[in-house]
Amino acid sequence: MPIEQALAMAREAEVDLVEVAPNAAPPVCRLMDYRKLLYEKQRKEKEARKNQRHVETKEIKLRPSIDEHDYQTKLNHLRHFLLKGHKAKITLIFRERELRRYDVGAAVVDRMTQAVGDIATVEPGGRKQRRTIVVLLNPKKEIQAKAEQEFKDEILQKKREHERRLAEKAEVHGPENADIAHAAPSDQAAEPEPSTAS
Repeated sequence: MPIEQALAMAREAEVDLVEVAPNAAPPVCRLMDYRKLLYEKQRKEKEARKNQRHVETKEIKLRPSIDEHDYQTKLNHLRHFLLKGHKAKITLIFRERELRRYDVGAAVVDRMTQAVGDIATVEPGGRKQRRTIVVLLNPKKEIQAKAEQEFKDEILQKKREHERRLAEKAEVHGPENADIAHAAPSDQAAEPEPSTAS
């Protein structure tokens, strides 16, 4: 079909002529409302982003002369991060005078990595520089799968809670007003107030 005829059909139907497959021979076009297509695409992307789980790299900073209570606190935080499915980074920083006892700092890091060995694996490529030791930890596959499942269950629970609240609004306000009570102010058309000229 010639492009002029397709454009005429689009004007007649008051819709847009959208090129769907430009690389096809001949190119494929469709008659549709382009703004509605963009809206649907943005809505799907927003929904996909909402259901995605963002894995962060959490950092634990240590000193070679760490006290036992502080060590246990940092270890508990590290275990919590790993059980949530996040990656973790242990950074041990030496002061100038502590460099003489480099082996003490390395022992602290080794002790911590062994303490979380049941739930994490050490990522190869940890750095040992002059003043720092950096070790990267990944949660084990079964721990990560469990964290993913908990995240999905939490999303599902939030959706059910949202649907329950909408149902309650529908009971209180009536089914036709439930959506209006839930709609954003920009979606509602503002009616002009009648002027009272005297």
